[in-house]
Amino acid sequence: MFISWIRHHGRSADLAEALGIEAVFLDGGSGNVLRRYLRQWNETRSLVRTRAPSSIIVMQPPIVALLAVLSVRQGRRAQLVGDLHTGALENPKWRWASGPMLRMLRKRGFAIVTNEALAEQVEARGTRVVVMHDLLPSLPEGLGDAPDDPTLAPVLGQGYILVPLAYANDEPVEALLEAAAAEPGITWVLTGKAPEAVRQGASPNIRFTGYVTNDDFQRLLRYSTAVAALTDREYTMQRAGYEALGAGRPLITASTRTLSGYFGDAVVYMDGTVDSIRSAARCAIDDSSGLADRTVALKAEKAGEERAALETLRGLLTTGTGPRRAEAASTT
Repeated sequence: MFISWIRHHGRSADLAEALGIEAVFLDGGSGNVLRRYLRQWNETRSLVRTRAPSSIIVMQPPIVALLAVLSVRQGRRAQLVGDLHTGALENPKWRWASGPMLRMLRKRGFAIVTNEALAEQVEARGTRVVVMHDLLPSLPEGLGDAPDDPTLAPVLGQGYILVPLAYANDEPVEALLEAAAAEPGITWVLTGKAPEAVRQGASPNIRFTGYVTNDDFQRLLRYSTAVAALTDREYTMQRAGYEALGAGRPLITASTRTLSGYFGDAVVYMDGTVDSIRSAARCAIDDSSGLADRTVALKAEKAGEERAALETLRGLLTTGTGPRRAEAASTT
């Protein structure tokens, strides 16, 4: 079973499907965080008690989800695997919990991370680890042109840069707004729930979609001129970057060692400043055809690495043992 305390996450859903296990998403409903956590806690305990899975992968953060699994006898008997997003180790909001989280995984299973730099951090603290990048999704077949949200129809009919955002503390949103204002000829489509202050500070060429359905997000990907995946955190692998690569769309992303090591020369890099974002946007538009070709070639190269990593992970879940570092290294 793969448990994620969120309404939906593409990485969790894709990994669960590829591994042939059940993906469970628990968003906790409405209310403040304590109310949501209480509902998620109870739902998690009920699922683990009823299904009694032999292995449980838990998206991290939050650490409370791990504690909920271990609060049930069946959960304590299962192999426990943490799928560690970068925030579990790097975000100040959750960094305090990294020690207890890794101790729990060290005793009962192992950790999955998205890149080698994070794997080194986890291994240095004594926890077994596997590197598993997000699976590269392809655009679904048979997806019609008519969006679920009719207000998106005018957007899909014009060129734009798609910017999937969580409005998290590692995203240079203010610089993005200034860059967009300085490039009025470019339409920027921002997904996610934008804070009111961001909406008020946006220029007319920015379109806010709010949360969209999975199908509408795929439509936005398909018709985009380019995708921008923004972060200023060194060890972050952006989900939007994987999605752009999977869809064969030109990508603008951060010039970190982690991202440049994965994407190579197939994308346009920026450093999070206004001028850098502007320059990257113009480059992505002017060389969209060449970038798309390099993206398709990179996707084919990464497909082989993906198959090897999945095979390693399936074996570990089947045997119920955690990886030695030498085994995990073969998945990078």
